[in-house]
Amino acid sequence: ICHSADRARDIVEALRTLRGINASAFHEGLSIIERDRAGAWFAEQENGAQLLACSEIGSEGRNFQFAHHLVLFDLPANPDLLEQRIGRLDRIGQSEQVKIHFPYFADSTDALWQQWYHEGLNAFEHSSAIGGLVAAQQQDMLERLQAGDQPDIAEWQQFIEATAGLAADQRKQMEAGRDRLLEFNSHRPDIAAKVIDGIAAVEQELALQPYLEQVFDCFGVDSEEHSEAALIIQPGDHMHVGAFPGLPEDGMTATFSRDIAQGREDFHYLTWEHPLVIGALDLALSGDHGTAVVSATSIRGIPTGTVMVEAIFTLQARRVPGLDVRQFLPMVSLRCLWDYKKRDYGQHISPEVLADRCENVDIDVARQLIEHQRESIRTLLKDMARWARAQQSELVDAARSEMNQRLEVELERLEGLKQVNPSVRDEELEEIRLEMQVGNAVLDEAEGKAAADGQLQAVVDKHQPDFIGLQETKVQDKDFPLQAVEAMGYHVEFHGGKTHYGVALMSKQAPVSVQKGFPDDGEEAQRRMVMGTFETASGPVTVLNGYFPQGESRDHPVKFPAKKRFYADLLSYLQTRLSPTDRVVVMGDFNIAPVDQDIGIGPDNAKRWLRTGKTSFLPEEREWMGQLEDWGLRDTFRLKYPEVDDLFSWFDYRSDLSRLCR
Repeated sequence: ICHSADRARDIVEALRTLRGINASAFHEGLSIIERDRAGAWFAEQENGAQLLACSEIGSEGRNFQFAHHLVLFDLPANPDLLEQRIGRLDRIGQSEQVKIHFPYFADSTDALWQQWYHEGLNAFEHSSAIGGLVAAQQQDMLERLQAGDQPDIAEWQQFIEATAGLAADQRKQMEAGRDRLLEFNSHRPDIAAKVIDGIAAVEQELALQPYLEQVFDCFGVDSEEHSEAALIIQPGDHMHVGAFPGLPEDGMTATFSRDIAQGREDFHYLTWEHPLVIGALDLALSGDHGTAVVSATSIRGIPTGTVMVEAIFTLQARRVPGLDVRQFLPMVSLRCLWDYKKRDYGQHISPEVLADRCENVDIDVARQLIEHQRESIRTLLKDMARWARAQQSELVDAARSEMNQRLEVELERLEGLKQVNPSVRDEELEEIRLEMQVGNAVLDEAEGKAAADGQLQAVVDKHQPDFIGLQETKVQDKDFPLQAVEAMGYHVEFHGGKTHYGVALMSKQAPVSVQKGFPDDGEEAQRRMVMGTFETASGPVTVLNGYFPQGESRDHPVKFPAKKRFYADLLSYLQTRLSPTDRVVVMGDFNIAPVDQDIGIGPDNAKRWLRTGKTSFLPEEREWMGQLEDWGLRDTFRLKYPEVDDLFSWFDYRSDLSRLCR
């Protein structure tokens, strides 16, 4: 390794012309593909490059633990860079001792750098994190060396001794910061061995390669053998999805072997945690492809003509960086296999047995069966969903209890240690408290999402609305639970993104036209509006479902202007695309109280909000609402309840809708 790309190229050329050595260059002047090829050539056991010449920047992020000799053609002025160079080889997967070579001329500046690193920091023989700390205290001399200024022998010897002393002091400080008791308690070999054995057993039990081969075949992804335990995976010409998650447009070369992956950094190492595999699982769970089937079977004890419905309900906590909530609530699948009398055959007929005995049904026969049994199937699915929600609630409660108990024990342990050990920091205690807070929020969210389908179903069962508007769905379009909504008997148009926001419009009939977002919205626009026009017996009806910005406060530099712009865009759309004589519905939480009766927080709080500029009934906000009313909109809630001040029309999925539906 050397500092510059020019030197790396010179080394390769000199070795080729002077010694006839096959060497490969690896530097920032090459494209990513060229670097991949250079690394792969060097990694080949047979007919590979004998030597790889890397530049400092070009080798960043690339590791060569299969190599055992490191030649340094120069030394960096930053000790951290030297650590990185050595770390290219000295890492997990390195099977031998790394041998470091540094050719230099005697009485040169390079010789002084070598002495500083070796005799002062001992950086060649031991990995250390103190090099940068020491260098920060010796900048004057190091800058002189970089400029080519060589000190006299006495001054230099004194400097080396000072370096060794500073390094020793820094190591002592680092050692003092270690808590031997915590380290001892944190590493329990017997427990660790069981965990490792468990992971190995799971990996052996859940064979990834045959699973992925089935997924690729199902979704039209092309895969072919590259070499032993390696595949070339590419998007197929007839894929059933627009883009396969985790698979680049130009494909990838991947392996299921850890050993091969450690030696070939141009290969993706496929495990159950790889983005492509996670994407495949999510696609299978959330997509429509392959999630419903009609089959015939013959099983002893079940009368001919019996219709059974099998449904799988999943419960899963979302991933949170730094907090593994899924150890308390792993993804759970609840299976129902019921007939119309709600008799559960699932305990006696396993999925494997059922799959083995199922036969295909002619598509025309399947359609006739579905059409004839539609209402019975829909009713049974609703009952299954109620049963699943009850089970899911119990699972979340158990997960919450286990998580809180474990974290409380850890918190008490650290609090006790802190009384006798000052090295236990307050930040460690706060981190545990934060984990409890975030973990409970994630579990609440998982339970809320599981309950949300049921709450929505309750609204449908009681009121059978023609239109339902959903806001803040927080789901990408590809992950929208389309089948769950369609099972309720509704068509749905949705408009979501990768992060927050998102809206959906449910209707009993499909719209004749749809508009997602305002006409001038760009790709970066927040997904806050979906509109549809519907043909009805009394004429067309246009429904606009909006997730209106809250605005926070008048002086907020981003949120308040966004709210103002949203209302302006809405008014512009009404004025340019629609007429006050049209049948138009605008639905959503407007985040504005048009009259004082709508405020509901008491006069004193209302005055304080106005004084501090908090949004919801600022004069300018009411002016925006007034412009909508001037165009022709009317507040339907106030038309029905002109005088009341204790009823409100907004609630979220965490509320008990069975009490609020009236």
